[in-house]
Amino acid sequence: MELIFLGTGGGRYVMMDQLRSTAGFQLGIDKKIIHFDPGPGALLRYSQMKLSPSKLDGIIISHVHTEHSSEAGALIEGMTYGGKTKRGFVITNKTFSETISPYYKKLPKDFFILSAGREIDLGIKIKAIKCVHGDPDTIGFLIKGKEGSLYYTSDTGLIEEQLKVRADVVVANLTALKGDGRMGIQEATQLANGIKPRKMILTHFGRKVLSYGPERIAKDMRDSTGVDVLAVRDSQLVNLELKQTVLGTFK
Repeated sequence: MELIFLGTGGGRYVMMDQLRSTAGFQLGIDKKIIHFDPGPGALLRYSQMKLSPSKLDGIIISHVHTEHSSEAGALIEGMTYGGKTKRGFVITNKTFSETISPYYKKLPKDFFILSAGREIDLGIKIKAIKCVHGDPDTIGFLIKGKEGSLYYTSDTGLIEEQLKVRADVVVANLTALKGDGRMGIQEATQLANGIKPRKMILTHFGRKVLSYGPERIAKDMRDSTGVDVLAVRDSQLVNLELKQTVLGTFK
């Protein structure tokens, strides 16, 4: 299982000033490459990192907010070779499906609209997990394959259902220091204690989180939970195997 964080910024202020890139992240699992939440800068980051959206097998959009979805169309065009080849899949929620152009809906081989609790099998199993967020149809995702399992929280406050998820890896969006309906330090710590993953990766940092220090938060969480918690940076590569984790950085 391999994760590439094209961008680790979150929230409107970080997005507007591009204090960190808001390009989302890419998951490689069981020979499939999937991009999650392509916000502003996604296409540029692919070019800068010498990657290509034409290699994608799927694109997942958790909700309609700009820093999660604005470059979905561009990546769909890339995945389908400019719309010339009907390939790949898109998975999203009801709200975003109602805003994206019908043109982009018809380009991929499959276009799925999921609601919380629904699961589909595309060689890997993908289940939508309930979120509590400004877009009422926001969903997180539990991905299960031969190489392991990953839970992506998306943007959400903490609810009991999320604590019951079981995954090897948790990718948690830490937009705020104090939750207030979002994932803050206290909520992320509760999630780590509830799931006890092999690794928890913090990303999607808001302005106050960046000022406070994501690495500082990760260390405090490691000390308090015993979970291996990592705060990633833009262009970070995380290669996860059963016995070890290899970190790298794209230049």
